[in-house]
This record gives sequence, structure tokens and C-alpha cells, in this order.
Amino acid sequence: MPANTTKTKKAKGRDFQDEIHEAVTTGLGIDPEDIKTTSMGESGVDLILSPAAKKKFGWGVECKRQEKVEFWKWWNQCKANALVAHLKPFLVFRRNHTKQERSDTLVVVRLEDFIELQKKANEEKGSIGYD
Repeated sequence: MPANTTKTKKAKGRDFQDEIHEAVTTGLGIDPEDIKTTSMGESGVDLILSPAAKKKFGWGVECKRQEKVEFWKWWNQCKANALVAHLKPFLVFRRNHTKQERSDTLVVVRLEDFIELQKKANEEKGSIGYD
């Protein structure tokens, strides 16, 4: 069902934030209590990190689940919110459900942040690329 009302749009956005919260906490072994999702319409990053969470995941997350991609608008919002929170910008987005299969969830980070992440991974465990 398309999100046509403000209430359904906010619910869809909240569900996506919850999905990303679950992926980050489960995938990185972070206590779910150390990351809070913001209320819909609240300014700032979409995931609020405790100091413990920042040590494992230092990203300022902006979640977008929309059919129409407004990439530069989203990216500028993500960068501004991450800067205020003293975090690195992390834009995560996905298309709405369509008649076809569900779209991939994508992440955008700056090249220099990705290179830094790759270097750390290489030093700690070897490559994070595909085998």
C-alpha cells in the first residue's frame, strides 16, 4: 500500500529506521539500548549513538525509503546532520516496495571514509572484499 498520508509516510520511515537500527546492532554486536531511533520529524541524525556505540559505529545515519530519489538533497542533509553530531555521514536508502521484488538497501559514504575503513579492515583481518 502506498504511503499517501502524513501518518503512513511517517510510519514507513519509522519502520525503515527500525530496520536499520536492527541491522546495525545485530550486525556489529552493539547493545540495542546504545542506539536510539529519532522521532519522525525530529531534526538531526536518525540514529542517536551512545558513547559506547560511537566506538563501534561512528556514523551519522540518514535513512530514506522513497521511490523518488533526491540524492543530493538527501546527501546534503546527511552531511549537515553528521557534522553537528561529530560523526561521519552515512546515507542509507531503499526504494519502496514495488510490484517487482524488494529493492536493495544501499549505503553512501565519502570515498575518504571508505578508504579509511578498508585500511583498518586490511590491518585487522585482511581484505573485506569478496573471495
